[in-house]
Amino acid sequence: MYGWRIVSNESFWKHVHVDDVPMMQTIYDDSLRTGKPHEFDIRLIQPDGTLRWISSRATPVRDFDARMVKVVGISMDNTARKLAEESLRDQQARFEAVIELASHGMALLDANLRCESANAALADMLGCSKTDLLGDGLLTMFADGGARLRKMRSGRASAAFTARLRSQDAGPVSVQVRAVLTRGQQGEASYYALEIQAAPAG
Repeated sequence: MYGWRIVSNESFWKHVHVDDVPMMQTIYDDSLRTGKPHEFDIRLIQPDGTLRWISSRATPVRDFDARMVKVVGISMDNTARKLAEESLRDQQARFEAVIELASHGMALLDANLRCESANAALADMLGCSKTDLLGDGLLTMFADGGARLRKMRSGRASAAFTARLRSQDAGPVSVQVRAVLTRGQQGEASYYALEIQAAPAG
């Protein structure tokens, strides 16, 4: 799993990413001091220079006199998961950068209709902050509670409809919503991308 043979503590430590050494040393010392197990993720440098993420659990071992004599642990290669998480964060950062440039309201919702990101234009339209829209914030503003968005799970991947949203400073607001539902490999709902604009007067 490590990519090289561990013959001593020194041979292991020299492969730990320099930014992770202080954290790992603190965890090791704290385990010996308190006797509590710790879980942590570290980056190990492979012989070819690449990085591998390792998730470990360190547990102190006591002797018959209850003295802590060493720390043992189990480790698991979590490189694939970490890379997937980093890719997802990068994608979301790019999405947020793009929607922030839009002059109309934009939002990204997860499969449970929880808002993961929203732009300033949408917050201004609804008289609130972007933070107010996150989580269940945006969903609670839909007069129908998100019923038409949920209906998309068993129907088309895109929809356009007029809705009423409860703004915080001007009461109900009539808006036009364009929604796109992205699905996972098994066809399950993954996330919703929303474009929200004020409906024409009259």
